[in-house]
Amino acid sequence: MTVNKAIFRGCFNATVAAGRGAAKAHNLPHGFDYDPWSWRFRMNHHPLEWRQGLRVYLHAGAKFLFHEGTLFRRDADGRVKPTETGREFCDAARYARRHPTLGPQIVKMAAMHGAGEWSHLRLPRFMPQLQQDINPPDWEVLRYRDWKLLDVFFPKIGGYMSGRFDRLMTGTPYGPLDVIPWDTPLETMKDYEFVCALGSNGCVPRQLETFIRYAETGGRLVLALGQLRDQSLEPRQIIQADLRPLAGVIVDPQTNRVTLDGGEIIHRFPDGSMIVRHRPGRGEVILFTTYALTTLGEDQPRRILRQLGERARFVQFEPFSDWLEVMANRKGRSVCLSLFHHGQIGFPSGTGQKDPPWQGTVRIDLAKLGLDADVIAKRV
Repeated sequence: MTVNKAIFRGCFNATVAAGRGAAKAHNLPHGFDYDPWSWRFRMNHHPLEWRQGLRVYLHAGAKFLFHEGTLFRRDADGRVKPTETGREFCDAARYARRHPTLGPQIVKMAAMHGAGEWSHLRLPRFMPQLQQDINPPDWEVLRYRDWKLLDVFFPKIGGYMSGRFDRLMTGTPYGPLDVIPWDTPLETMKDYEFVCALGSNGCVPRQLETFIRYAETGGRLVLALGQLRDQSLEPRQIIQADLRPLAGVIVDPQTNRVTLDGGEIIHRFPDGSMIVRHRPGRGEVILFTTYALTTLGEDQPRRILRQLGERARFVQFEPFSDWLEVMANRKGRSVCLSLFHHGQIGFPSGTGQKDPPWQGTVRIDLAKLGLDADVIAKRV
């Protein structure tokens, strides 16, 4: 079993994405650990927030839930009783028993985190600078800065080092997204319409081959040239010079100069760096010739990720609300959609603004869910 943990007020969406993605990659059940501790304050969630979070976890396919806080207490009369949070936990257990087991989750998008993140980030700041675009080297930024892009899929969740109190849970404008590890097998990657590689990565031949095969069989891959460097200490070299099978380019391992051979330039940055598109087989690879996707700003990676999100989306809300989260589960010939309106909770702890009940139109792309046009929609 894989178990992912939310600490303090970390966004539940990110925890779900990482837990579900790791479980799929390793073909294991997954669960969630809730850690409400925050320095001097043991509890920092209102019970209504915990109620909403528990249901999110359950609909995300959790097989295990654990709480590190205080669920029960002994009163003055010696009787053990549940706390307010404990009552919500017990109610969630009853909720899970009353509802039928959901089938596998339908997720069309994934972000991939890299291998060996720490192994090549150990050099202190006075060591030689990284080649080209890292000046001066900032190892924490190198490791995390691309992860700011997660707010394309999870609106307004904050930066890569801190979250927002008013977005403990948020919407999913393009549908659910998984965060998968670097060693995700090809057969699992094929379930996703596109994969974007974020952050730092130490590439190995097996991972490169998986990338190539994923694109050849119809997947869309977004990554930066720096994520194809080997697993060594900085400054690292590209794993191999000939990247024509993957991205339609050849890279000089000494200078990192990129020569096109099959790829096409879709954007050129002022410093000469490029975004290159290549179509190997039935898929597509978009390569940033920089160290990370966000090396030269966030505008271009955000634009591309939004375009891919639009292609992968299977549910659309009109009017749009960035508080609406959708999950989809397949069970036999049926698909179950779970909708959450997080804007009615009043984050943080019921003190924030609460949106009115959402009213509008839900448009479902049946083909993306593998359903026929004559499918019958039923509200349960």
